[in-house]
Amino acid sequence: MTMRSGSLEWWLGYIQIAVRGDHIEELMNRMLQERLRFWQMERKADTVCMYVRLPHFYRLRPLLKQTGCRVHVTERQGFPFMLERLSSRKVFMGGIVFFILGLYVLSNLVWRVDISGNDRLSKDEIRQAAQEAGVYPLQWKFRLPDPDQIAYALTRKLPDATWIGVEINGTTVQIKIVESTIPEAQQLKSPRHVVATHDAVITDIQAVRGVPQVRVNQRVRKGDILISGILGDEEHSEVVVAEGDVKGLVWYEYDMAVPLTQRHHVYTGNVRERDYLLFGTRALKVKGYGDTGFADQDLIQEVHKIRWRNWELPFGWMNEKVLEIRMEETALEVKEAKEIALQQARADLLLKAGEDAEIREQNVLHERSESGKVYMKAHFEVNQTIAGEQVIVQGE
Repeated sequence: MTMRSGSLEWWLGYIQIAVRGDHIEELMNRMLQERLRFWQMERKADTVCMYVRLPHFYRLRPLLKQTGCRVHVTERQGFPFMLERLSSRKVFMGGIVFFILGLYVLSNLVWRVDISGNDRLSKDEIRQAAQEAGVYPLQWKFRLPDPDQIAYALTRKLPDATWIGVEINGTTVQIKIVESTIPEAQQLKSPRHVVATHDAVITDIQAVRGVPQVRVNQRVRKGDILISGILGDEEHSEVVVAEGDVKGLVWYEYDMAVPLTQRHHVYTGNVRERDYLLFGTRALKVKGYGDTGFADQDLIQEVHKIRWRNWELPFGWMNEKVLEIRMEETALEVKEAKEIALQQARADLLLKAGEDAEIREQNVLHERSESGKVYMKAHFEVNQTIAGEQVIVQGE
């Protein structure tokens, strides 16, 4: 039986009872008539076990007398019983109370001032301006001005900032800076040619500046000049930064190997839950003790922090689900393995060739199956950008 700490049953408390007697069915019918909450019934010989809400258990006595049944409590769960167990440890409870009070006091202090978005402005300069505006670590949060007032004060002290935003999240003050934009000085480039980065056959050439040296369907080698940065003739010439876009067909060969047995994880459906009380960075487990017994497992955590007004307090509770997983194997057909290999090769090829690359043709040159794998060699024809840069050496 598993109840989440966020459920109503857990907060009210619930117990498991074992009912004995000759009129158990009549007792259950009367419980339904009285709208008593019970669930997960299990018959064992002459006994019926069930779970009942704690408040409803106290209303069972007259029904037991009417039906002649007897009950025995076998399990106690929920918040009231957790408090009862903790109350027997007075020193421990006192420590928790003082700890919570300490956390409450500490949660009303500013512990960090985070600064983001700054580039030219130094963080020391921003922190100094924030301190003058009343924002600094160990400052009481109730003494902080309104965030808009803080932002206005910082904007006056930091004229290089176009916009400043201030947010107070828990014990952290976040200052976000947007600096005024300074136009970047255009980088001066030395004169250069546009050259081929691969052996290819030209499919398209668009010269923005410079003199094209090749034409469509012409074969070029890596390093050949595609667009010259030298204008004019031998007597009257000028060197410029050649610019343009050149595409060509480039050929690649890939060797691939794909196993015919694929291994992957799957969830079995078995779940265990654990509940914790959170105090700052510490967690106190209150439910779900013991080993799960899972050989392989995955964790899913849900954290719930207590909020008061716009403040997030440093305590709350956490529910942790432990899901059992197992390894499964899937057998692939040779045709499926070949398709997976080609897909992987195409994805890798387009990543290397660039976003504007296009695979025009693919051919499998060789394939074989052995040792539980499919081995392939494939040839790809790709239309891609092949334009690179080459600085023009003086005197060329």
